Amino acid sequence: MPVAARRRRGTAATGAAPAAGHADPAAEAEAAAATVGKMAGAALGRRPGMASGPEPVISWGKHAYRLRLACDDATWGAPLVVRTAGTAAAAVEWGWLGVLDGAGYPAPATVAHDPTTGTLVFREPAGTPLAERMLAEMLALPRLLAAFGRLHARLHAVAPPAGAVAANDQLGDVDALVALSGGGPVGDALGAELAWLEAHRPPAGPRVVCHGELNPVQVYSHGATDGDADPASVPVNWVSAGTADAELDVAATLTGFWSGALYIGNAVQRRMYRMARDPLASGYLSAYRAAAPRPLDEGRLRYWQAFHLCRLAAGLVRCASDGPADAWDPAAAVVQPRAAVTEVRKRIRELAAD
Repeated sequence: MPVAARRRRGTAATGAAPAAGHADPAAEAEAAAATVGKMAGAALGRRPGMASGPEPVISWGKHAYRLRLACDDATWGAPLVVRTAGTAAAAVEWGWLGVLDGAGYPAPATVAHDPTTGTLVFREPAGTPLAERMLAEMLALPRLLAAFGRLHARLHAVAPPAGAVAANDQLGDVDALVALSGGGPVGDALGAELAWLEAHRPPAGPRVVCHGELNPVQVYSHGATDGDADPASVPVNWVSAGTADAELDVAATLTGFWSGALYIGNAVQRRMYRMARDPLASGYLSAYRAAAPRPLDEGRLRYWQAFHLCRLAAGLVRCASDGPADAWDPAAAVVQPRAAVTEVRKRIRELAAD
């Protein structure tokens, strides 16, 4: 069955329970599993049991769980991922998946969608997260990075939709970030950096379709790396998608490469990653530039890296002051948050000085 047909099977899903609150991941996981069971029961005429899971799957972003139902149906018996992020997030992801479908860009197939509860059920793509392949296949690393860069450039060649698609209101929201300088811990810690963002904001440029946080963790990859064709790749987690400057989207990816060290607990591994992150980013960026539909503006690229780093630092400061925003807050996973804020601020100054 074509991907588009599989995706739209979920538009009339029935019998789903409302998604649970997000405060308790264990309760949310069980509620998500129950919701998928009801959806499958409505489609199959009987409710299957659970063969495995549910378990959080970080590569899909917030409120996503991997599971497998105990049935032999080709659709519902396959490895699944369910997201229960709420109606607004589901509307964003569902809308952009439709845009990608129409453009022939690889995206995860949706098995079911219940817009009343904000539940999306995906068929998990073949392969493994690209980040895992990069660690396991070191000899293939240059080719994997190059394929990743070309995949991102291909996204920016997708024509933005002519009609309205639900918007992600955090994509490039400089105003909301700068507003944090008005007082409180974030303003006290990052006042100079936020003032720089406000003073140096570039004028709006050509808008492209953006993933919002594309990185090797969020791309499933499989296939050989020793031939002419790129490995098959499917980006997931489209809840941050929207339209913006290409530089904003590329800067998010570069920030992801740069900030990876902040989440590594082992000091030796952390130092090794810091040595490797610039070559990793360079391999991706070179391939992106070679395949991109238009050249990147270097000033914009530096600005949007500073923006993403400010948002990262603001999350760290808020987490230290008020605790994690929720159980999925990435700031809570940073190993040395105070040192990380200092390191991030230094990097912002470097970008601002270029």
